[in-house]
Amino acid sequence: MATSSQMGDGVQRVRVLGRAAARRDGQPPGRAGWAFAALLTARTVSASGTAFTQVAMAFAILSLGGTAASIGLVLGAAAVSQFAPLLVGGVLADRLPRRLLMQTCDVAAGLAQLAVSVLLIIGQARIWELLIAAVLVAAATAFSMPAAPALLAETIPADRLQRANGWLSIADSGAAFAGPLAAGLLVAAAGSGYAFLADAASFGLSAVLLARVPAGCRERAEAASFSAQLKKGWAEVASRRWYWLNLSSQSLYNLALSAVYVLGPVIALHRFGGAASWGIITAAMAVGAVVGGILVLRIRPRRPLVAGNLALVPGAALMFALAFSGRMLLVTAAALVTFAGTAFLNGVWQTTVQRHIPQDVMARVSSYDYLLSFATSPIGLAVAGPLALAFGPVAVLVTAAALIVVPSSLICLSGSVRRIRAEDSAET
Repeated sequence: MATSSQMGDGVQRVRVLGRAAARRDGQPPGRAGWAFAALLTARTVSASGTAFTQVAMAFAILSLGGTAASIGLVLGAAAVSQFAPLLVGGVLADRLPRRLLMQTCDVAAGLAQLAVSVLLIIGQARIWELLIAAVLVAAATAFSMPAAPALLAETIPADRLQRANGWLSIADSGAAFAGPLAAGLLVAAAGSGYAFLADAASFGLSAVLLARVPAGCRERAEAASFSAQLKKGWAEVASRRWYWLNLSSQSLYNLALSAVYVLGPVIALHRFGGAASWGIITAAMAVGAVVGGILVLRIRPRRPLVAGNLALVPGAALMFALAFSGRMLLVTAAALVTFAGTAFLNGVWQTTVQRHIPQDVMARVSSYDYLLSFATSPIGLAVAGPLALAFGPVAVLVTAAALIVVPSSLICLSGSVRRIRAEDSAET
């Protein structure tokens, strides 16, 4: 985690960026610039803390006598615990003030991580306590996820949404790159408990920063039962052909990408020398995501969904490189290109959704987006290994490449996808 003085400098730089962006867009620096500065800083702080915990959790479990199976159990339980809160959070984020909902989830997650840090530091932690905390934090995070893009659209003018999403993507990617490295150093120097303490502090600081975001003006969701509001959200998804086509294609992409996370480390071990090689490849993924965020800042395609989906197609190169190449440099370059395309798609997709989905249902619609993404990734992680044993890793990786290229290309032929234009901001 950054020191207090470094964090203050970072906040000031973000404020300057916000004012500069406002001037470039022909708007006076004011409410939107300050609100985005707070949102961006909160996102960066929270993402950095989460990256700390991702490293610290495994070492904490091992230090308590756990095994790889114990790590898998904790991480698996945390992943499963996210499904139901996504839908509930989507409904509540359309009913309640979104900023308050996100702050409440930050506080809840921070308290859970604080409890774990204390138990680890005093030497009284047990694995089942880490499991409960992981489930609580994952559920709280999932609960607030649908509110985040809706709050951004509620706060930032429509013509500045793509730049805002680009900066948020860069913040996430930078945290994913630097966070694990810093966490590893902290765990080695002081122990896992202090990494959890840093994450608890990041949740608290995020909640404080979100208080700087003004409450937006929007029409709240209709006063109806929970099930009726949930059905309304699904109806909004199903009524937009361009939306559910993209969700289907992106779900297949996430399914395919899971093969990389399962088979990549094994291939790196046998072909490139082991963990250090895989570390370089994953670092290239994070760098690629930063590059993708920069592209979101600089490129505004007329047909954003066509450009975003086509940006996913080069991801097949990573599958083929892992399947056939013995050159580490080629695999690393393919990883960078793949994740640059992924980040670019995410940026233009999020911007398109924020411009075309009505505010009063946006969180519910986003909850279905996240739910489908979460559903396919665990499936891919579960089946990639057994399928590789049955048919060989090459067959699995080539199939994954097809799951990327075919849907991402065919979807661009749809008239509903091609009709979505960057200059449009009305409901479609």
